[in-house]
Amino acid sequence: MPVVEAMSQGAPVISSNVSSIPEILDDAGLLIDPHDGEALLRAMRHLAGPSALRRELGARAKARAARFSWQAAARRVAEIYREALGRPRYAESPA
Repeated sequence: MPVVEAMSQGAPVISSNVSSIPEILDDAGLLIDPHDGEALLRAMRHLAGPSALRRELGARAKARAARFSWQAAARRVAEIYREALGRPRYAESPA
């Protein structure tokens, strides 16, 4: 969750390219090998100071993080239950 929390604030993220992080981060940040200190240094230098890339990644991060909100997760879980029960995607309210 720290990656999503940083993204939700519009922070450009540098993270490791392992586990589920690449799927979460997608193109909204920089992925590095967690065992490569030089890669981390290059990524940090790349984003240091005034940078169009930093601003672009920050905007992408904020937009991408919105996909991981609790509301979005709840909607997706409800959708899965409806599909499993054979109900319409958006059930009509009883009259």
